Amino acid sequence: MAQGEWLRRSWFCRSGFGAIAWATWEAVTSASEPTASIQAPPEVSPSVTLPNVPLTWESDGGCDPPTSPMQMLERLLGPEGAAGIDRGQLRAFVRSHRDENGFVVDLRMVSRHGDEARTLRSASCEDLQAAVLLVIAVAFDPIDVVSHISTPVGSEAPPMDLDVPSAPTFEPATEEPPPPGTSTSSREADRGPWFLGASALFGAAYGPTPVVTPIFGLGLITGRTRAGLELDTSYQLHRSLEAGGGTEVRVWTLSWTALGCFAPTVQERFEVRLCLGAELGFVRASGSGLDEPGDQTIMWATIPGSAQVRVRIHEAIGLALRVDGFAALTQPIFTVDAGEEVYRALPAGVRGWLALDFRFRLTKSRERRE
Repeated sequence: MAQGEWLRRSWFCRSGFGAIAWATWEAVTSASEPTASIQAPPEVSPSVTLPNVPLTWESDGGCDPPTSPMQMLERLLGPEGAAGIDRGQLRAFVRSHRDENGFVVDLRMVSRHGDEARTLRSASCEDLQAAVLLVIAVAFDPIDVVSHISTPVGSEAPPMDLDVPSAPTFEPATEEPPPPGTSTSSREADRGPWFLGASALFGAAYGPTPVVTPIFGLGLITGRTRAGLELDTSYQLHRSLEAGGGTEVRVWTLSWTALGCFAPTVQERFEVRLCLGAELGFVRASGSGLDEPGDQTIMWATIPGSAQVRVRIHEAIGLALRVDGFAALTQPIFTVDAGEEVYRALPAGVRGWLALDFRFRLTKSRERRE
């Protein structure tokens, strides 16, 4: 073989072997590299329980939990109040997400007073974080919150910036204003509901007879807590009076009383009532030891006043101690045929009662408006 032909073949072999080696190296190195990129799944914030704070926060693409919750709680409750908040009395759970208007937080609180759930919305995540901590602090100790966010008059302490959202996150229910000329003050609540009741009265009276006499009565009561009307009927038992000369007079009284009452003192189970009214009835006397025994009946009218102390022993049952005083407008006088006076009614008198009454509400009381 010629020297030139050998050189050409030798170069071709060397060149072919190099090409094959280079192609093999390219195939190996290219096979070790990925041919397509695989994207990692998006991160989802797991449920986070904040240290030293009774709050579990879960964010589903929404607002993240606050980074310094204890510092914000100390501004609301003070260091001592914030240190005692995580003692099992209150737990809060938050789930946050987004909607077309911004951030949404579903807040649920569990405490010894029960469960409470509410939804807060805001375009600012920071506002929602501050609002959640404010709601938790108020639920834990509202008095402590007020004492720390209020600056007393003359105090040098600067007002506290709570970073509470200016936009309303949740609005309380509002009522329409009352018509002109009407009052929604506490006096309306003090009047209470309308009621209707009845009473049984037992006591003793001095007058119109000049001796103490047992007396019984029945009453009808209506009105409200502060003011009312009482209608009573009473029967004063027979009493025998010595009229002289062997004459004996038996006297008894039947009367009807209307009283308008006002209660200056009303508490949950105790009330004081003052009453004034009019009384109309008749006094009947029968004589014995006379030549011609007979009966006489004379009309009787008085102006009575009453003071009562009532104690409620049940929702609809009360026990009252009542004292009446009265001044007579008419003074019945009883005589015999010869014109001799045998009995004259007293011009004034007093009665003491023990009353058992029953009251039933006719309407519901209006709640006091703040």
